[in-house]
Amino acid sequence: MMNDERRKFLKLSLFGGALFVLGRVFGSFSQNFAQALGRPYRKERILKDFKIVEDNDSVKVFDKSGNEILIIEK
Repeated sequence: MMNDERRKFLKLSLFGGALFVLGRVFGSFSQNFAQALGRPYRKERILKDFKIVEDNDSVKVFDKSGNEILIIEK
């Protein structure tokens, strides 16, 4: 009764949404677990023209020459 392509699309959408939610939950869990153990948490993401550094206290955005552009304190 349902179109096979529509069913496949809905399955993939549901699967992708579930993976996204699980990634967000377990990502924050690992950060909180590291903080509970007293370990410093640091995560770097490098984009084309920017670098984003997340640590225990803040999120910092740097340009490609290394200058801080934005600091967001938690």
